[in-house]
Amino acid sequence: LELGDAYMARYSMFNGLGDVNTAILYLQQVVKYTEQEQKSMPCRLGNLGRAYLSRFMRLGDVDDIENAVAMQNRAVKCMGDDHDHKFSHMEDLGVALRIRFDYYHKSSDLDQAVDALSLAVQYLPEGHVNTVGYMTNLSGILQTRFQCNGRVEDVEAAIVAIRRLIGFLPDGHPGRIGPLQKLGTLHIVLFQASDGTDLEILQEAILVLRQAVDCAPEAHPEKGPSLNSLGVALLYRFSLLEEAIDRDDS
Repeated sequence: LELGDAYMARYSMFNGLGDVNTAILYLQQVVKYTEQEQKSMPCRLGNLGRAYLSRFMRLGDVDDIENAVAMQNRAVKCMGDDHDHKFSHMEDLGVALRIRFDYYHKSSDLDQAVDALSLAVQYLPEGHVNTVGYMTNLSGILQTRFQCNGRVEDVEAAIVAIRRLIGFLPDGHPGRIGPLQKLGTLHIVLFQASDGTDLEILQEAILVLRQAVDCAPEAHPEKGPSLNSLGVALLYRFSLLEEAIDRDDS
């Protein structure tokens, strides 16, 4: 197991195709000779699944993405709900399914990815160091599904995830700017989905986007998108209330 991990570590540093190929060979052998009930089996399956996914991202061989999903599914199925790392294995499964969706565009992969990433967040320990990454992945996949089928519930769930992400970061943290911009934009999407009549949602969008603009230095890449989204929100409010200040500020 350690040798397979070592080859993957070297692959991540130098991107040598021979390293990921060799890592997969070693990790396959480790899984082969590990009993299904052994406590280390989920971890070993997960390592092999991540190696397959790395090679798929490099070569695009569909067998690798299929094997990546299969290994992560096996890892999840052979552990109980009380497993210490259930959250990380659900995250790995969700990421693999999301990548397979990007390749095949099958709605079943998208739905399963949402389910897996939602469970990953559910099992995530409070205050975990990777909370931002988990919430980013979950909100992203929910936005993707909304774009595919227009389910308003997905926008609402994405808003909850981004709020949790922002709440994890202290005031003044530069990592808050992008999520604030996304949160404001999602409120605009939710406002549009309400037939453009829910003023409370629009007010929240303006409040959040003003925070994003105020937090972002002039050269920050999210400054422009935040200002643009704020302008859109103000114009929507002007169309509802017809207050000249909104038209002028936009």
